[in-house]
Amino acid sequence: IVRIEDVTDKVLRGVTDDMSAEARQSLIDQNMAYVRDHIQKEEWQDVTVKPFFHGNQYFAFVTVTYRDVRLVGAPPSSIGKFGADTDNWVWPRHTGDFSLFRIYAGPDNLPADPSPDNVPYRPKHFLPISLDGVEEGDFTLIFGFPGRTNEYLPAVAVDNIANGIDPARIEIRDLTLEIWDEAMRSDPQVKIQYASKFASLANGWKKWQGDVLGLKKTDAIGKKRRYEEQFAELVASRPEWQARYGHILPTFAELYAQAGPLEVAQTRYYETVTRNIEALRVASYLRRLVNTWKNNGPEAYAGYRDRLVNYLEGFYEDYRPELDQRVFGRQMRLYFDKGGDLLVDEAIRSHLAAAGNDFDAWAASVYEGSLLPKGEQLLA
Repeated sequence: IVRIEDVTDKVLRGVTDDMSAEARQSLIDQNMAYVRDHIQKEEWQDVTVKPFFHGNQYFAFVTVTYRDVRLVGAPPSSIGKFGADTDNWVWPRHTGDFSLFRIYAGPDNLPADPSPDNVPYRPKHFLPISLDGVEEGDFTLIFGFPGRTNEYLPAVAVDNIANGIDPARIEIRDLTLEIWDEAMRSDPQVKIQYASKFASLANGWKKWQGDVLGLKKTDAIGKKRRYEEQFAELVASRPEWQARYGHILPTFAELYAQAGPLEVAQTRYYETVTRNIEALRVASYLRRLVNTWKNNGPEAYAGYRDRLVNYLEGFYEDYRPELDQRVFGRQMRLYFDKGGDLLVDEAIRSHLAAAGNDFDAWAASVYEGSLLPKGEQLLA
């Protein structure tokens, strides 16, 4: 990043409160394109305009992309991982989860395609490393770049996360991780095949447990509600504020009351169908392949097909259909128990009924009759 520039006034030029959402976004897109085309930069620099705070503020990022980046080294993961779940999301961390890379540039220190003639990039400044340790009161910098925040969600939304969405995610992943863990402990080959998958699934699972614990331990929902009460009192103190902002909190309450159960149902569907049952995740990729043909034409279809085949070849090398079948049976039992009418319709009930309402028998029938668990046949 060369520099970051606040371009809110330029992006929102001409935007008014009475515009429709479509007209507003169309004008914003035009203004963003104008900013990208006219902002001062060098020819080797790029410009990206990003919205912040749901489109209330816009920043232009002037960047330089270096195309020759080389791996210097990485420690063995075993220096920080000793088996089972790691200390991810827990402080203090003990992990070796880092790598060292070096940027290479042309002789003029500008971006260049990979070449033996390139030389290490020379920055304007670098942070020196001190071996003297730290003392109380020393300057401390947390280095990072935030992607998104839920800090400004209303209390009713935080309540749904803490008591609906996150518990559903945790419950679903609990089940899969339990099945995988048992298989990994009893079969060294499965342990190798599923180590990365286990870590990936456990990543969110552990974070959400911490989210729920933190939200309840700090009374985050209660604090949000007290803050909103203060906001409502302030708005009510002036008629013009009441007319303009008085509807916000009641509308939030009404809309989230309608959306809350749908969000939990959507979470259960996504977690079960596209995240925890591997064969069904493959089905979702194939559905996207069909939709690519319908919506984007043969050229886009061919490109996605080639990428998908390449992915699936690697996927099936580390896939155990008998293990996935066990996950299917257990997860679908949970899906039926907790999904309700929002997720379980007559069509899916008829499939279970055909298997005598036995989830394990249904799983066996699905995995015997489908190509999804059979990588060689599917890719033939």
